[in-house]
Amino acid sequence: MKKIILFTTIIFAFASIQFAGAESIKGNIVTNLDKKLKIVYGDKAIISLGKIHGVIKGDIMKITKSSDIYLTETIGKCAVQKTFESSSICEIMAMKQEIENKNIVYMEGLQLSDPNLFTGIVKLLDNIVEPYKPYEDINIYVNDIYDENNNTTVFSERVKEDLMYAFKQKRRMIVTKNIYKNYINYQSHYFNWDIHRFNEGAVNKLKNSMKTFNLDVVLTGVYQIRGDALNVAFLIIDRNWRDKVMGLTLNAKDYSGAAAEVVVPYKPFKERELVSYSMKLNHKDYFPTRDEQREITSNESEKELNFKYKFQNSKSKFNRISPGAVNVKVNKEQIDDIQKGFLYEKEFEKGRKRLLVSFVPILFENEDEIFEIKKEISKEIILDLQDENNVFIEMVLDATYGKERIDIKVLRKTVKEPIVMKSVPSVTDKGAAIDLYKD
Repeated sequence: MKKIILFTTIIFAFASIQFAGAESIKGNIVTNLDKKLKIVYGDKAIISLGKIHGVIKGDIMKITKSSDIYLTETIGKCAVQKTFESSSICEIMAMKQEIENKNIVYMEGLQLSDPNLFTGIVKLLDNIVEPYKPYEDINIYVNDIYDENNNTTVFSERVKEDLMYAFKQKRRMIVTKNIYKNYINYQSHYFNWDIHRFNEGAVNKLKNSMKTFNLDVVLTGVYQIRGDALNVAFLIIDRNWRDKVMGLTLNAKDYSGAAAEVVVPYKPFKERELVSYSMKLNHKDYFPTRDEQREITSNESEKELNFKYKFQNSKSKFNRISPGAVNVKVNKEQIDDIQKGFLYEKEFEKGRKRLLVSFVPILFENEDEIFEIKKEISKEIILDLQDENNVFIEMVLDATYGKERIDIKVLRKTVKEPIVMKSVPSVTDKGAAIDLYKD
């Protein structure tokens, strides 16, 4: 009997450990905005869970019967539209049966390693999501939290860890990796604590690079100790909405050791600079005559058996040759979203660039693709410009049979004059020359 009791105790202890971090918060549907007895899809219910419980806009609540205290069966779901201190408005988004007042609503509660940060972090989360629609994902980069001398401390790291953990628990917040680290400066570069104001010029420059990395929000912060108070200022830099500062005050005695222990000391830093380039990709199609079509068929059939089988003694024919399988690459970055005939703008890291452009001639009959000629046309140039403002690159892909080529022009957008000063041939593996554009 003792063995059975011991075995049961071990199972219970294991289960407690497994689910300790996933405790649900429970509330009820109090009423609904339309005062209906039965609540259906699209109705907005008022629930008894709010900010003090860790609920923010966009959270998804599960719904069960009021008698289902062990939460065994979900009968519906609702999405939080607006939060108050102890209640929220939650729109019904799924249901298996009619939903009523007093039904239970529940979700996994927000877990943090430091309970003292709970209220402040919930307020921070609420400030970030407030301007966005409940279903919109928000791409966030969490930078370091610094002391007033721009050192990273043990306290800094603990706060950042809890912030990262909190974001991971909220489904619509997508945290970006450290790839952005080299493009963001210390907090004092963007914020003046003494006058509690953002440096507008530096913030706008940061937002330009945020666009390149598809970031909506950058979060950083700074703390100071004044007497018994540890004051934290979280800086919310939002590319789409107004920037905000959110304050949090803690008891300095609780964190005196961690706040004083420096992990990464301040050292001068210059963020990598991004510059904007404009590009345009144009195609020059080739429309061969009947005689030219026969000549092309004869020439290509001698080179490639597949071509011979496709066109000789068959009904297959073509009347146009166009550039296809277009490849545009700047340094190691593939440019996949550039489209022919449209102006394309993109930011790149400032400095020397290698531009590679290539295409393959493709045969068409009207709008139908018929055959891809096994021949790649490519051109590579090097851009080594001191002044990278207002640079415009025009690429023309010419598919004229036997005279295929790629023309690349580098111009200033303002005066439309080529900025090429000299062309320096450089032998590559293919033996082709690379033009160097230098101002």
